[in-house]
Amino acid sequence: MSARKYSRTRTPAVGVVERALPSKPQPSAPLPELLSADDVAAWLRTTPKAVYLMAARAQLPRPIKVGRRLLWERKALGTWLDEKRVASHNSSER
Repeated sequence: MSARKYSRTRTPAVGVVERALPSKPQPSAPLPELLSADDVAAWLRTTPKAVYLMAARAQLPRPIKVGRRLLWERKALGTWLDEKRVASHNSSER
């Protein structure tokens, strides 16, 4: 019997598409009224998995469930962000 040497290099899975998150939110492109977890993640500069965990822990505004997808209202997230915003030390009133 001859021993075969197999290569340990891995080939990428068929059909896998890598999707890069934008480095900065695009201010020129208007956001849709309903945002997906990917959109919310890009806006909050985090991962979609973190968005789902925050939603499960009720740390985000309540999403709208459409089928199996969770969607967030843009206005509700904007209001939530405004409430979470902490005043900086430089802008404190004197």
